[in-house]
Amino acid sequence: MYVKIHEQIFSSSIMEENVETRYIWFCLLTLADKEGFIDMTVPAIARRINISDITVASAIDKFMKPDPSSRTATADGRRLEKVRESFGWKIINYIYYRDLRNEQSRREYMKEYMKNRRDVNKNVNANVNCKQSKQPLAHTDTDTDTDTDTDTNRVAQRKFIPPILDDITKYIKENNYTVDPNIFLKYFTESNWIDSNGKKVKNWKQKIITWNGRNQKPVMVQKNEFGY
Repeated sequence: MYVKIHEQIFSSSIMEENVETRYIWFCLLTLADKEGFIDMTVPAIARRINISDITVASAIDKFMKPDPSSRTATADGRRLEKVRESFGWKIINYIYYRDLRNEQSRREYMKEYMKNRRDVNKNVNANVNCKQSKQPLAHTDTDTDTDTDTDTNRVAQRKFIPPILDDITKYIKENNYTVDPNIFLKYFTESNWIDSNGKKVKNWKQKIITWNGRNQKPVMVQKNEFGY
């Protein structure tokens, strides 16, 4: 069994009693049921808390008397009242403090619950804001700068660079094409490397292949009277 002790008890007159009397009072609070009844005899209480019968009986007698120093005016400051002639007592104001503890516990629970909810919502909002506002960091180290240079080089490599006459001539000879390199270079230079479809040339070698295909005329084979 256990009992929650209200903090007001530490400023009550019970704390002016000797150690044994205070100990017995806390034990009675623990032994009481949820309605504040202690359904035990003095010897049973004494055995349970390992205190002599005389000491327990003396403390109970004290708790049943008026206490002018008590801050509680109920029952003239008495803490116990007898419920039977031979044994059994009820702790006065037990239900009051029980409900007070329950209400306080409820408020503390709700306070902690709302705090936890606020913390959870705060973390969720922080994560969302972090994702939304996350931007690439400024390049401050060597590795990052190297990556940036590499990306720049790749863009530069994709940018079209017009060939010179020697490049065109060499490519045509290597592939045995019939395209005139001078005419090819002059045509695209004057058109600012815009093809006949009005599109910017991205690969001059492909254009040479296209021109070479146009120069290849199909050979007509004349059939004889027998059809071959």
